[in-house]
Amino acid sequence: PQIHTPDQVRQILEAARLADPDACRHLAIRYFCGLRTSEALRLVEDNIRERFVEVPGWASKTRQRRLVEIPENLRAWLALPGRLPMTNEKRARRIAQVARVAWPHNVTRHSWCSYHLALHESAARTALQAGHSEAMLFRHYRALATPDQARAFFQIRPG
Repeated sequence: PQIHTPDQVRQILEAARLADPDACRHLAIRYFCGLRTSEALRLVEDNIRERFVEVPGWASKTRQRRLVEIPENLRAWLALPGRLPMTNEKRARRIAQVARVAWPHNVTRHSWCSYHLALHESAARTALQAGHSEAMLFRHYRALATPDQARAFFQIRPG
C-alpha cells in the first residue's frame, strides 16, 4: 500500500481547511482514525463521540461495529468548522489536486495503519481499531513507517 508522508498529509489538510471545511473534517477523520473511504462517507456527526469515532455495523465493510480512538491531534481538527456527512469522494481528490499530492486508493487508511502500528508497536491494538486481522496488518503495513515518522504524523495540527 502507498502512504502519505506527514508533510503530504499536512499539505492536504491545510488545502482542505482553506477550500472546503466539510472535506477537511472528513479527511482528518480518515487520516487519524484510519477509516475506509466507504465507511467515512457514511459517517454523520452523531458518530463522533467524546473519545472515539463509532463506525456502525451497517457502515462497516465487515458489518461489525467498531470504536476508533480519537487521537489528540484529531481533536484540534474537529474543533474547526465543518460538518459531516461528506458523501462525494471526488471532493477529496480535488483537494489532493489543489495540494499537488498524488491520491492512491485508500491512502488515508494505509497511512493510518502504518503510522499507528509504528507508533504503538501493537498489532492487536491497531487491528482492533482498523477492523481487520493482525495477519493482514503484518502482511500489508509492517515496516512502512518509522516511529519518528509516526510521531510526526500524529502531531499534525491545524496551522
